[in-house]
Amino acid sequence: MAFGEQVAAALEDLRRRDADTVVEPLAKHADQVSMGPPVDNCLANVSLLVHRDKVEELNREVGRLQGRLGRLMEFKVNGPLPPYSFVTEPGR
Repeated sequence: MAFGEQVAAALEDLRRRDADTVVEPLAKHADQVSMGPPVDNCLANVSLLVHRDKVEELNREVGRLQGRLGRLMEFKVNGPLPPYSFVTEPGR
């Protein structure tokens, strides 16, 4: 059982590292970043709060990543969406 836990932990470390490969370049174009809950068959569930003046820069970065990694993974970008991921409860 311990071996299975070690394998699972190693795979999670690899997933996190690979997610950082995608999220870090995109985050440079965002005012805020919010990591969402894990989604099956998804490397990263991330919301980016992007000022409208930076949307084109972000789209170009997505295009660069797709060109570099598109054979390895599929990119899905949704938006603009309401900024629910960046709202906190009162008093927090």
